[in-house]
Amino acid sequence: MFFEPVVYVYFAMFLPLVVWAGILIWQWGRLPKVAGEIYDAERDQGRLAFDVSREDYVRAYRKANAPRLGLYLFVVGLFSLLLFPLLVAFMTPAATPLYEVAAMTGADSSTIVMADMAGGLLHFLLIMAVYAVILVGTLFLYHKRRPDSLNRQLRALTETKS
Repeated sequence: MFFEPVVYVYFAMFLPLVVWAGILIWQWGRLPKVAGEIYDAERDQGRLAFDVSREDYVRAYRKANAPRLGLYLFVVGLFSLLLFPLLVAFMTPAATPLYEVAAMTGADSSTIVMADMAGGLLHFLLIMAVYAVILVGTLFLYHKRRPDSLNRQLRALTETKS
């Protein structure tokens, strides 16, 4: 079974998302090792400002420095790519009245072409508006759920111990 070339292009757009997911998994996986190395280096040089255990430091470092923005944007990208065919399918009826008005007025071919162009522009603007709302909502959640900085987390750990 063969598809239109645009279907192959659509599915090819998932390849960068797979690479992006791999990079996020790699970053998340190496985060404890990096946190441990930073803890050891700061402790050996006497620059560790707070008296915390290695496990507490690694946990606080992971919470403060996890690639959260990359994860949020990855989810938005995946959701947007999956939503695109549905948006196109549901936005088509929005452009239909433009064609009907052009046909009812007995318009010539240039008017119908203009209606087609206006319909395409309407598709584009509505899809971009939906994506803008999704992105604004995601960034609102990202900033609302942002964890404290590493220093604040370490300070809170030392205050709870004393």
